[in-house]
Amino acid sequence: MDNGSYALRKREETVVASSLKLMRECGHFDITYGKISDITGIPSTTIYRMFPRKSDLLACCTIYIVNSLPQIFKRINKMRLTAKEKLCVFSCFPYYCCSISNEVFDVVFSGANSVFLSECSGEAKLRLTGAIKSLYVRRKEFFDQQVEQGIKHPEMINPKILYRHLTILSRGASHLGYLKSFGINECELEDILEITMSVLDSLNWNNEHQRFDRHLVCAALRTLSDRENINGKQ
Repeated sequence: MDNGSYALRKREETVVASSLKLMRECGHFDITYGKISDITGIPSTTIYRMFPRKSDLLACCTIYIVNSLPQIFKRINKMRLTAKEKLCVFSCFPYYCCSISNEVFDVVFSGANSVFLSECSGEAKLRLTGAIKSLYVRRKEFFDQQVEQGIKHPEMINPKILYRHLTILSRGASHLGYLKSFGINECELEDILEITMSVLDSLNWNNEHQRFDRHLVCAALRTLSDRENINGKQ
């Protein structure tokens, strides 16, 4: 990477980090290039050249977050949870993300990507589409690993249907979390866990994966919802 490309990438990262900070503080509707310029010291004309449309900037913010999510699957795998508990975290994680009022996560998990895709420029659209496709691949790899490790006879289930159920649950969790501007409502989280458990309990789990500890699941979600883990140290 030459010096010019490196400088451009670092400038983009600076703008995105500041944009995400503003989103958490005031929502994406109130973001202006002038406000970003005040925070970063980068002239607003330069930001306009980087992102001709606001939707291009929002798409880039989404790309940065999407690209950070596979690291979260690695963190889940390292936690001392059963496969069943890991799949519950997999379903409920978007609730925690959105409950800290990170608006971009609602786009990533709720299936609202088409809104950005219809408005942003061709290059941003290609980058965003590629990032989301990569995320879906990593999500599926994580899911397949838990099924293979945790279920006695995985060949006896239809993994496509189970994956679809958990994905729908994760989108519903995202929507519930997004309705909470700040803070976490444990009662609603319990409801999401109950629904997820009703989907998973019918499966024939290996003995070591039978147990289910709600406390461990909630502790894992809190760890993963830490802003520094989600957005990187900004």
